[in-house]
Amino acid sequence: MVSMNMTLSSIVIHLLVVVLSGLPHGQSGSESHQNRLGSERTDLLQDQERSLLLVSTLDGSFIGVDQQTGDVRWKVKDEPTIRMPINSDNSIMPMFLPDPKDGSLYIINKENALKKLPFTIQQLVASSPCQSTDGIFYTGKKMDSWFSMNWQTGEKEPIFSFDQPDITCPATLSPDEMFIGKAEYNIVMHDNKHKERRWNVTYVGYTSTLMSTEEMKNYKLRHFTGSSSGRLATFENAYGSLLWTLDVNSPIIGLYLKQGDVMVSVPFTSLAEESLLEISKSQQAKNLFPTLYIGRHSHGMYAFPSLTTAKDVNWPPLLDGPKEEISGSVIAGETETNPLFGHHRVPDFSPTRLLQIGGRSDLIIQSNLSTFNRSAFLRPTAQSVPSLLEEEETDCVDNTFPFSFVNLLSSWVKNQENLALKFGMIVILAMMTIMFLYLRAQVRQLKESSRNSSNVSFTTSIPGSITAIAEELPDGTTKVGKITFKVSEILGKGCEGTFVFRGEFDNRPVAVKRLLPECFTVADREVCLLRESDEHMNVIRYFCTEQDKQFRYIALELCATTLYEYCEKGTLKDKITPLEILLQATAGIEHLHSLNIVHRDIKPQNVLLSIPCNQSGSVRAMISDFGLCKKLQSGRSSFSKRSGIAGTDGWIAPEMIANNTRTTYAVDIFSLGCVFYYVLTDGKHPYGDSIHRQANIMNKNFKISGISDILFESLISRMISHCASERPPASVIKVHPVFWDKSHILNFLQDISDRLEKEKFHVPVMIELEKNSLQVIKGGDWRLLVDEYVASDLRKYRNYRGESLRDLLRALRNKKHHYRELPVEAQLSLGSIPDEFVDYWLKRFPRLLYHTWSSMQFIKHESSLVKYYDKNYMFPKPKTEGIPEWLQICIDKELELEKQSSNSSAGKFSPASRDSIKEDSPKSRVKSSKVDEPNWRLPSAYIPSKDCDNISIDDCNENDTPRSKPVKPRYRRRPKVADNVTWCLKDGSPNS
Repeated sequence: MVSMNMTLSSIVIHLLVVVLSGLPHGQSGSESHQNRLGSERTDLLQDQERSLLLVSTLDGSFIGVDQQTGDVRWKVKDEPTIRMPINSDNSIMPMFLPDPKDGSLYIINKENALKKLPFTIQQLVASSPCQSTDGIFYTGKKMDSWFSMNWQTGEKEPIFSFDQPDITCPATLSPDEMFIGKAEYNIVMHDNKHKERRWNVTYVGYTSTLMSTEEMKNYKLRHFTGSSSGRLATFENAYGSLLWTLDVNSPIIGLYLKQGDVMVSVPFTSLAEESLLEISKSQQAKNLFPTLYIGRHSHGMYAFPSLTTAKDVNWPPLLDGPKEEISGSVIAGETETNPLFGHHRVPDFSPTRLLQIGGRSDLIIQSNLSTFNRSAFLRPTAQSVPSLLEEEETDCVDNTFPFSFVNLLSSWVKNQENLALKFGMIVILAMMTIMFLYLRAQVRQLKESSRNSSNVSFTTSIPGSITAIAEELPDGTTKVGKITFKVSEILGKGCEGTFVFRGEFDNRPVAVKRLLPECFTVADREVCLLRESDEHMNVIRYFCTEQDKQFRYIALELCATTLYEYCEKGTLKDKITPLEILLQATAGIEHLHSLNIVHRDIKPQNVLLSIPCNQSGSVRAMISDFGLCKKLQSGRSSFSKRSGIAGTDGWIAPEMIANNTRTTYAVDIFSLGCVFYYVLTDGKHPYGDSIHRQANIMNKNFKISGISDILFESLISRMISHCASERPPASVIKVHPVFWDKSHILNFLQDISDRLEKEKFHVPVMIELEKNSLQVIKGGDWRLLVDEYVASDLRKYRNYRGESLRDLLRALRNKKHHYRELPVEAQLSLGSIPDEFVDYWLKRFPRLLYHTWSSMQFIKHESSLVKYYDKNYMFPKPKTEGIPEWLQICIDKELELEKQSSNSSAGKFSPASRDSIKEDSPKSRVKSSKVDEPNWRLPSAYIPSKDCDNISIDDCNENDTPRSKPVKPRYRRRPKVADNVTWCLKDGSPNS
């Protein structure tokens, strides 16, 4: 310490000798200083033009002030920066205090505890509607507008806003004009526990940029403002001399300069009025401490950080010393004796947190208080203003930070009571924290080692050694090993400084992903997963990895666009259909899940579309971005959430955020279901806009009304189910009827018709099919919905029940089998088989396929239907309205007849029994032109004898009377009506 003082003394003596030796004879030191000061000021004016300093005040005024003289050139009035309830004496507790400088919020509760909320007004508006942990609901609104301002005259003209949409932007700006953006944030707060508690705050901010570190060093002025008044004192940065003072009659919240066509924020320091007066007079300030000043103006209360020379700052009492003069802030009916106003200790952060945050989680506007906390203002020694400024600038490059920290620590130690006890507690807590971190690191290391031993192929990563040296080629191309790329050709940007460039690998176009060392661990995992899974055509292909001294480079398959651009901009829509994209994306997810890989970040931006093939022009959909993928151990179906919530906000499954829930492969199915809806609706999301999307996911608030296809609607509603166990696996989704081609659909409907052909009305399969048939057959009679040519051909050979789904499937099957025998007009109406033929029926009956497929699931294990269903997963059945009336009548008649047949000893067939089983539906009574007998069907108790083994119930004419000749199975034409047919009972006894 002694040597340091001697060194400083020697430097000062040396400088004095040099200065005095350079003076002309007879010139004193003071005169020399004044002359040099004048020359420096001249240089200052030459280096920095006499531009205006824009002063922004709490009452909304903009004041143009000359930088060098402090003369007011113009003044423009705008809206106050802060507006809130005025009467502080009758305010509802807790009370909210906004910071007009950066939008921070402070809260005062009933116990007079002052805390700073961990979010700003801007964040609340971006996150609203939201709720905090203390039960307060927040609703926000933001209104933006633009205006132009002449920097020399202060003339202001609006450009455009929501209130005045017809105002247009001027074509050009004069050199003195600039655009200024204005954002008005409105927040309404409501206490859910006490309905009468409501607050509202309005905050106005303007667009500006911050000075860089270099600009702050070169800025030759230093500004100090009063906390409660509009006093402004400006000093020269070089010598600390006072240039000018000004009073603008309202607290100053911002200083700006014009730099091109933007405003640059100028730093300034807020001081207590007494401290500002002392600096202005003596140009020195002793023992400056950080405080929070609470004041009031004509539009409400406010609070912002300030410095003061007072020693004891307590809450709630005001600082000792004279009262602050609050210029222009006295409100009628209130006194200035309220202890709330004045300087208080800097409060701690409140433990309050938002339960739902959809916007940014970082500070929108950084406070400048941290700069003052490290600056020399906090040191307890008296120093001049210039020396304070020099040390504050040095703090920007962290040269004096250790000394400032030591001074802060020593000051804090001196003010503490029971120092030994507190110091011991701090040491114990520090040791416990270090021990906890060490044990956690050891546990993680053990888990990683066990995982490595059980699955070596997955964790084998690329060596971290340098594989190549980056070379800059003459044409501007960067070459690293086998990879070449141009830095100017950027395809995209990611987090943590990740860039994707267009490049080449072995003369093949690729996408080059460049990562920083902080991302090497994630890159290793991504490369390992790509190596394992990229053999599938719907997973992006990996080529190689290179590494130099700074970065790691991964060469991946180059794609044309993303699914996001496909939906938003229509890119490649003529090359691939939405149905093909969804099927291929599902196939890619199925492949990953078969390898025990969970993607965890499925979204439109991570589904890429390949470059069209030169020969066929085909495009493939591929799953990409494996940075958040999770490899599950063999035999495991779930994974932990210790590493945090993975995914993109608005596409994350609810179980990823909720507590005490298992996370499985189903998280990808949920995101894929949202992607399905996004593609089918050209960019819409089932859970709404991006701000409220994740909150709606947690609250089960979704809408899929934008889809008219019942098949897709039922599938997507199942994929985005809040219950993960209800979501179908990717292998089930891939074979869902939405992805069937027309030939497969036709075969399915035919097989179902064949399966139901001989079934009685009362069997379960018939009841399941006919339930809710009115949802399929609009109007109750499907025969009225087919065209004239097809309907007339249907009436030639048999009767069809118009309300029966089985008869509808029977008609479809028969027309397909006898397609070549149909009249030309009917063939033209039905169209070609299978595409136009299937479209003909499904356009008239859109729910036919969905209803038939879902209602027949309970017989999916039958050999003829296995190929149409997954054996393990069951989709929900459509809501039923009970058994149709006509079906109940037929069931009752059928059961009555069987009862009569079982009780009959002779078992003879009589006309009375025949009449008793007539199907009494009015719509089924179609009169025959050839036979006058009523319409009836053969009782199930009777079957043909051996002489007519080849006759079936279908081999009947229009009035269902049996035919005379045996019909071979391949012979499809209808024979003539027979006069006599011999019948036999089931037991084989003849009956005439």
